[in-house]
Amino acid sequence: MPLRFLVPLGVLLLVASLHPRPAAADDWLPITPEELKMTSELLAPDAPAIYLYRQDDTDDSLGRTYNYSRIKILATAGLKQADVEIYLVKELGEIQNIRGRTVNPDGSVTLFDGKVFERTIVKARGIRLLAKTFTLPNVQVGSIIEYKYESHWNRWAWLLPQWTLNDDLFIKRARFSMQPVRGLTLRWTGHRLPPGVHLPQAQDKNVVRMEVENLPAFQTEDYMPPEGEMKARVEFYYVRFPGIDMNTYWSNVAKALGPYVKKFTEGHKELEPVVSQTVAEGDPPDVKLQKLYSRVQRLRNLSYEPSKTEKEELREKLKESASAETVWKHQYGTRWDLNCVYLALVRLAGFDAAAVYVARRDAISSMPGP
Repeated sequence: MPLRFLVPLGVLLLVASLHPRPAAADDWLPITPEELKMTSELLAPDAPAIYLYRQDDTDDSLGRTYNYSRIKILATAGLKQADVEIYLVKELGEIQNIRGRTVNPDGSVTLFDGKVFERTIVKARGIRLLAKTFTLPNVQVGSIIEYKYESHWNRWAWLLPQWTLNDDLFIKRARFSMQPVRGLTLRWTGHRLPPGVHLPQAQDKNVVRMEVENLPAFQTEDYMPPEGEMKARVEFYYVRFPGIDMNTYWSNVAKALGPYVKKFTEGHKELEPVVSQTVAEGDPPDVKLQKLYSRVQRLRNLSYEPSKTEKEELREKLKESASAETVWKHQYGTRWDLNCVYLALVRLAGFDAAAVYVARRDAISSMPGP
C-alpha cells in the first residue's frame, strides 16, 4: 500500500496551479486606479508593504503550479520586497516561466528583463534546496510589483499540496484552487483558520476553490513552534478507502503497518541480557522504564546529526537496520530505529506496550514515527 494513502501529509514547498500556462505579454491582471493611488491600508496601518492579490492554483494531475503575486510598496522598509526568492528542491522539480514587472503610481510600467540567479540553501544526502532569486526594477514607494511563475514537480515524488493562507505581509485578497489527481479521492482539513474563513467546497469537475480577504500578517515570536505549524493553512491528502468511516480507515492503516512494527520489535531474545543488565528485578515499573529509556538514549541517533554528503556516508559505511537486534549491534540508528529498540526492550521487560504514530514536533509535513 503506497504510503501516500496512509497519512494526511501536507507539503509546503509546492502549492498552486489549476491551469499553468506560458505567460504572455498581456496576461497581467488589470490594476485599478485605487490601487495605484493607495498610500496606506486601514487594516494594516503600519505595514511597509501589503499583498493586494495572491493567486495559487494547483493541478495535481499534471504536477504543475501557477503562482501570481501583486504587492503594494507603502513605505521605505517595503522596498526589500523587490528582492524575490522562490524555493524549490532541485531533485523534485523545477521553476519555469518567471516573469515580473513594476508599475509606478503614474501608471508607467517597467518589465523585468534581468537575470534569475540560483542559490543553494542546503545540500545533503543527494538533495539540494535551492532559491531562485531576482530583483524587480525601478521600485519606489508607491510602486506595485508583480511576479508570476510555474512550478513543475516530478510525479514520482508524490508530493501533497497545501495552501498556506497567511504570510509575512497583510493580504488584501487571495485566491486558491486545487484540481486533484484523476481517479483518486481527495480530502482536506483546515488548521488555524481565521474567524470567518471556512473550509472550501469542491465545485465544477471536482476542483476545490477558496477565496479569502483581509488576512493579517503573520507575526513571529521567539521560541515559537515551526512557522508552518502556526500559520493558517488547508492541507490536502488522498484516501484509499473513501467509503469507510474514520475508525475503520485507521484500523486498516494499523493492519498495514502492524506486521512491520511486530517484525522489527518482537522475538529478539538476544536483547534480554540488555534488559537484565539495565534494570533490577525490584525496580518499580516507572524506574524500569526510565532506565531503559536512558540506555537507549546512549545509542547514536542518526536523525539528529548534521547532514552528510554521499561521500561522507560511504566513508563511514553506515548500515541500515531491519530489526531492534541489528540496531543494538550497530549501536546507532534513526529516530524510528531507536524508538523501536525502546519498544522491544520494554516488551522484554514484561510491559504491555504498543507503537503509537504521531506527527513530529519540529515539522508539519513528515512521516510519523512510533
